[in-house]
Amino acid sequence: MLSLAIIENGEAIYQKSIGFADLENQQKANQDTQYRIGSITKVFTSTMIFQLIDEGRLSLDTTLTKYYPKVKNAKKITISMLLSHRSGIHQYT
Repeated sequence: MLSLAIIENGEAIYQKSIGFADLENQQKANQDTQYRIGSITKVFTSTMIFQLIDEGRLSLDTTLTKYYPKVKNAKKITISMLLSHRSGIHQYT
């Protein structure tokens, strides 16, 4: 199951949904389907983070205070901790 959108200059140039939003009731997925993120997204997220590191826009030692200053203990939590699941942030699911 997948929904994909390619955005160029703020405009959707391609959108496609595959599979079901609700398999049991055979309800097809569409552009409004909300998916629960899980382990598969970790690969994409870490790849994007390392691309930002390679571009010099981020480092493993960057703390959350730069982007999320209101998160509890943001000054102590680094990108490295987030990537290794050692941030101390409780699993929300």
